[in-house]
Amino acid sequence: MTPSKSPGQGAQHWVNLFTYKYDRDWPLQKSQEQIEALYHEATSATWRSTLSFPILSEDLRKGHQELDQALKDQEWNQKLLNPIRWITLIMLISLILLGSRYLYARRLGVLSSTLAAVWMAYYVLHLYLPTVAPHWSQWELWNEYYSRCGAYDRESKEDEAKFKAQLLRFSERVPRHLESLPTWCKAPAIAFRMNWRGEAFYTHNTVVPALYTKDLKPILQTWGIWERWESGKKFYIFTERSRIKTELERSLPKHLRGKYKEVFGEGRRFVLLEVDQDDVAKPHQGSSKPNQQVKQVK
Repeated sequence: MTPSKSPGQGAQHWVNLFTYKYDRDWPLQKSQEQIEALYHEATSATWRSTLSFPILSEDLRKGHQELDQALKDQEWNQKLLNPIRWITLIMLISLILLGSRYLYARRLGVLSSTLAAVWMAYYVLHLYLPTVAPHWSQWELWNEYYSRCGAYDRESKEDEAKFKAQLLRFSERVPRHLESLPTWCKAPAIAFRMNWRGEAFYTHNTVVPALYTKDLKPILQTWGIWERWESGKKFYIFTERSRIKTELERSLPKHLRGKYKEVFGEGRRFVLLEVDQDDVAKPHQGSSKPNQQVKQVK
C-alpha cells in the first residue's frame, strides 16, 4: 500500500509528518523477583481452575496476561539491548585507545571505533528497525485490514455507488479519487478512542472515528447491529490493547461483548479486532495465516 497520489494529498501528508504522534513508551523490564512472583500467582490461579499437574509454561502465559506481558518485555529488552551494551563497551575502549600517546594504540582505537560504527549501523538496519516497526507503526495492521475487509467491484457502477453511500454514511466524506484507496472495503473500520493520525493516513481519512466511548453506540446503530446481529454486517475495531477491557467492553452491547477476535495482534500497542455474525454464533477456529495465530478474545 502506498500513500495517495491524489492532487492535494501531498500537502496533507507533509503536515501529518509534524502532527502525527511519534512517541512510544519503551517496555520496562520487571525484576527477576517480580517475574517469579507473577509465576507463583499464575501457577496458583491455574491450579485452582484445572486441579491438575503438570502445568506448562505456555498455559501459565495464556491464562495470566500480566505474566505474559512481563516475559514479552524481558525478551524484547534482551534482544534489543544486549548488542547496545557490547557496542558501548567497544566504543569506551576505543576512546581510551584514541587518547593514548602510543601510535599503535591510537591506530587500534580507530579500527575498534570503526568496527563499533559498522556494528551499530548493522544493528539499526537489520535488528532494531525491523523489530520495532510492526509495533511502532500501523502500516502492517492496515494492510491486514484491507486484505480482510471484503471488496466492492471497482468495475461495477452499482458497487461504486454502494461504496460511496457507505462512505457518506459513516465517514461523511468521499475521496475525490477513489482509486487512491487500496481496496473498496465492504466492512467498515472503527477507530475506537484513537487520535494518532496514522489511522487517517493509512485509510485515506475513511476510518470511522469514535473518539469517545459514547460515540460507539450511534455508529453501531447506523450499521444496524446495536440491538441484534444482521447478516453481512461484519466490521472491524482498531484500538489500543490497553483499552479493550477497560473501555471497549463496557461500550459494546451485551450481545457483542467478547464476540470478536484479534486478526492483528502482533503490535505491542495497537490491535485490530474483527466482529461478524459467524463469530457470534460460534467461536472461531483456525488462523488467517500459517504462522499467525488468531486469538479469540475472552
